[in-house]
Amino acid sequence: MVGAILDEMLRTLIAKNLVDDDAVRLRLLGFEGPLGSFGARVDVAFGLGLIAKATRDAVTAVGRVRNIHAHDLSQEPFNEATSAKIRSAAQQIGVRSDGPVRMVLGALVAKLLMILCASADVSEYAKPLPDPGVDIDAALREAGHKVD
Repeated sequence: MVGAILDEMLRTLIAKNLVDDDAVRLRLLGFEGPLGSFGARVDVAFGLGLIAKATRDAVTAVGRVRNIHAHDLSQEPFNEATSAKIRSAAQQIGVRSDGPVRMVLGALVAKLLMILCASADVSEYAKPLPDPGVDIDAALREAGHKVD
């Protein structure tokens, strides 16, 4: 769930920096769009200077833990390499990295949410995208775009 929240914050941050056109946002940021994946959103947010390198590294570390759990529940998500990446990412954004790795991860996620909320300026939250279940062609036609 944390991965989904971070993903939504990245989507919002990127959407705020796109043209004010719902159809374009939907095509780019929708599930099947070029910016529809977590990794693509992290790369674009960093590439456009919307997040710092330390934030990118921390979000990526949290994403790795999420992927381990999502694809293999029997695998221990906090092996030595993953634990080291989490602790390093925590240090880079000013989070204490001593203590149990699960606590460090929790503090890291909390700090990331604060950083992304501040970056996205959620007080002026980007227009929400249409429901992902919506017919994209119909949404594009409704917005005045020609659909082949």
